[in-house]
Amino acid sequence: MFVQSSFCQTDTTINNLTYLIKERYENGQAKVIGQYSTNCIDTIQQKHGYFIKYDQDGTEIKRELYFFNEKRNKKILGIKYGWWGWYGMTTKYIFGFATKKHIADPCF
Repeated sequence: MFVQSSFCQTDTTINNLTYLIKERYENGQAKVIGQYSTNCIDTIQQKHGYFIKYDQDGTEIKRELYFFNEKRNKKILGIKYGWWGWYGMTTKYIFGFATKKHIADPCF
């Protein structure tokens, strides 16, 4: 069982990066933390950075990377799929094959 706190009410710093705590377990341990940002066009907070899920003991279960609400670096059965990269040149993969490249920068 977990208790969901108010959305993004508290934050924590890990390796000099700030994460917002989205959910906590009843024992106070963070369940889901993530990073948010606004791009140059919109002022709405969007998923941008790592989202990490923990078990009740504080062990990391899953880590996902987002780029302005889009999930990055996905794998299906160990094969690259979707957009890979961060800022700068990014590559789109379909079934492990690179199909196209473009520069990913919301202010470009």
